[in-house]
Amino acid sequence: MKSLGKILMAGALMLLTMPAAAMAYDGCYGGYHGGYRPGAYAYRDMRYRQYDVARDRYRMHRDLEFGDWRAARAQRADIYHDYNQMRRDRFDMNYGY
Repeated sequence: MKSLGKILMAGALMLLTMPAAAMAYDGCYGGYHGGYRPGAYAYRDMRYRQYDVARDRYRMHRDLEFGDWRAARAQRADIYHDYNQMRRDRFDMNYGY
C-alpha cells in the first residue's frame, strides 16, 4: 500500500509539473531561444532600406534636374531618415541580444 501511495504521489506531481514544462518549451531547434536570431529581421529590413535609398536618390536627382527644389528637399530628408533606420538595424544586427 505504501508503494501505491508513492506512485500516486509521483503521478500527481508529474501531472502538476507537466503544464509548466509545456510552457517552458521554446522550440528546442535553435538552442536557448528556439531558433530566433536577433539580427535576422534587421538584415532583411536593412536590405529593403538600401533599395529604398537607391530609389529615393534617383528621384532626388530627377527632381534636381527638373528644378523641383521642394520635392528634392523632401527626398533628401527621406534619404536621411532611411540612413538613420539602417544605422539602427545595423546596431540591432551586431548588438542584439
